Amino acid sequence: MMPRSAGHIESHTAWEKSVNNMEVTKLLTEIRDAQRKLADEYQRVANESLQLQRQSVEVQRLAVEQQSTAVAAQLKHGRLYRIVVAVATVVLIGFVIFLYRIPA
Repeated sequence: MMPRSAGHIESHTAWEKSVNNMEVTKLLTEIRDAQRKLADEYQRVANESLQLQRQSVEVQRLAVEQQSTAVAAQLKHGRLYRIVVAVATVVLIGFVIFLYRIPA
């Protein structure tokens, strides 16, 4: 049979180990829960970022489409402007020639 003090020390040590194990388990559980929350937050932020990137790509695509339309319109109006200027020049020259041929 063990002396009372030795058994008391062993039971006290076993109790401390049990408390330490519970504390370790609690800490590990808290770490696991924190990691899960972090992973969930990361997933949420990653999804939000992906959505913003997709929206950005769509906006850029629309901007390029509008720029292409604007360039095509400028080319069309540029050609029309050159034709109008050429016709106006011919009419003006014809009018000046007509004025010089009128007897004074």
